[in-house]
Amino acid sequence: MTTDSFDKLAISRYISDASADDLTSLMHKTGGDNFKNNHNTMTATNQSILTKANEAIAKGNYEEFLQYCTDDTKWTFVGDQVLTGKEAVRIWMSNEYIEPPQNEVKHLISEKEYLTVLGYLTVMRKNGTRDQFSYCDVWKFRDGKMAELVAFVIESTDLKDTKL
Repeated sequence: MTTDSFDKLAISRYISDASADDLTSLMHKTGGDNFKNNHNTMTATNQSILTKANEAIAKGNYEEFLQYCTDDTKWTFVGDQVLTGKEAVRIWMSNEYIEPPQNEVKHLISEKEYLTVLGYLTVMRKNGTRDQFSYCDVWKFRDGKMAELVAFVIESTDLKDTKL
């Protein structure tokens, strides 16, 4: 194993075990803008951040999820509404997620500070029914946290017929 391979493996292991604050600290320790210019490292870091954030939602731990967002996070649900700030997101999640949603990520596409996610989501409603959605989320990261979301969400009655 080369030194370069070992370094990448060590960084990969660190990222998979790191918290939101750890990942932000890593970014700053590695040179801020120089870190941002390393596309492969940033792509892995952003994917890791989003994966950890999604794991928090799956466990119903919305406060942990919010640790991965900037304080001024902005979420735009195209054709629906815009949420600004963690408190707005916190309120939205408490109203929308009666129980943790079931999320199936099909594709992650990265470029610079952006991460695009294609997937399926199943959400329990207050009346006990489950609604299914296909989605495309475009996340913008800033300083190791999720700063902006543009979400395209379409209700789908049979996700098995939808190929992503």
